[in-house]
Order: sequence, then C-alpha cells, then structure tokens
Amino acid sequence: GSVTPQSGWYNRSQQITITAIPDDKYYFTTWSGTGSGSYSGSNNPATITMNAPIKQIANFARNPVIITIGTIPQGRSFTFDGITYTTTQTRTVVAGSQHSLGAPSPQTIDANTQYIWTSWSDGGAQYHNIFPNEDTSYFALFTKQYYLTMSTTAGGTVTPSSSWQDSGKVVSIKAIPNTGYAFRGWTGTGNGSYSGPLDSTTITINSPITQLATFSLDTMIITASAGPNGSISPSGSVK
Repeated sequence: GSVTPQSGWYNRSQQITITAIPDDKYYFTTWSGTGSGSYSGSNNPATITMNAPIKQIANFARNPVIITIGTIPQGRSFTFDGITYTTTQTRTVVAGSQHSLGAPSPQTIDANTQYIWTSWSDGGAQYHNIFPNEDTSYFALFTKQYYLTMSTTAGGTVTPSSSWQDSGKVVSIKAIPNTGYAFRGWTGTGNGSYSGPLDSTTITINSPITQLATFSLDTMIITASAGPNGSISPSGSVK
C-alpha cells in the first residue's frame, strides 16, 4: 500500500491527517506510530499532532481468498487438508497459504460399478498441495465405469477379457471357436449388450454387461448311396 502525506517537515503542534491506501488485493490493518502526538490504531484516516519527531507505519495484509472444492460429478469423496468430504466445500483462507487436496480412487458403488479419478481442474496430481492467491475453484473429475464380464461355453475363446470399462464406451467383442467347434451366438445382458449370431460386433457400455459366447462341436452328416454294382459311395456336408 501507500500513504499520504509524504514524509516531510511540519510545524510544531500542527495537526496532520494521515491516510493509508491499500493496493489491489490488500487491506489496511493498523497504524504503528512512535513519537509524542503519533497514532497507533485502526482508524483510517487518522490525525496526529506534531509534538515531536514522529514516525508512522501503515500496516497492510493480503485480502483473504475464497476457495471452493468439490467433484464432478457431485457426491464423490475428496480430501481437503486431510479431511474427507462428499459435498462441495467453500473455505476462506489466507492468501498464499498451503493446503492439500486428494482424490481417493477407485470409489466403489457396487460389485459392478465404480468411479475412477481422472484429473483435477487445476491440473494437479491426484494428491497435491495448493497455494491459492486469488478466489479459485478446485474440482476433482471422476469417470464412471461398469464391469464387462466375458464368458464362454466350452469350445472357444473371446476378446476382450473381463474388465472395467468407461461408461458410454463402444467396445468390440469377438468370439473365436477352437478347432472342431463352431460359434453359435452371443447372449448378452445389460443396457448396450448384444445377443445374436454375429461372431464379431460392438457393444456400448451403458450398464454392467455380461456377454456369453456359445460354441458347439462342428459335426458332419455323411450320406451314402449304392452304385449299380452294389458299391457304396459316401458324400458329406458340414452342418
């Protein structure tokens, strides 16, 4: 901040009005005065009387800053200064002071649904310190995930393997029969699943999904007919 008037010579017993002018983001706190007729206190402006050489110091402090901490989507847990919260918090803190943020991950909803931390709005690490110098919001971003269960009957394999998948993601699935087996179809449960004959297709992860690939032995039907001389000539077709 700054003060008026400037330092200078004044007549004995003269009364002087002194004013403290804070800079942006600062506020005046108190005067500290020494010398007969000086002033110490919080008045601004204040009056001094020149009964002796006087020194006046204007004291300023940084404005406190307001910070908001929460999650997107709302309701996920986070830590602020080591305490866990699940609702958005607003705090008034000293400018430049140190505080800690954290985002536990994963956060389980049930056996097939969870949230994972993806980022903080300020670009910080999953657990990091902040030193706010101005009003700021800090939000932890989470992604919802569902579990994709991939299973088969005997006779083949599937891709991908069972795993957590982001909500809304489009996933390619494929059924691969073993030698001597044939793929018979998918049976899917859950929003976005697939049931049908295509061995390779896509599903959309709108909920927990189970995909069952059915395989069976690949059989051949052989028919035989007798020729004019009584010989048997076989022929076959795959069924």
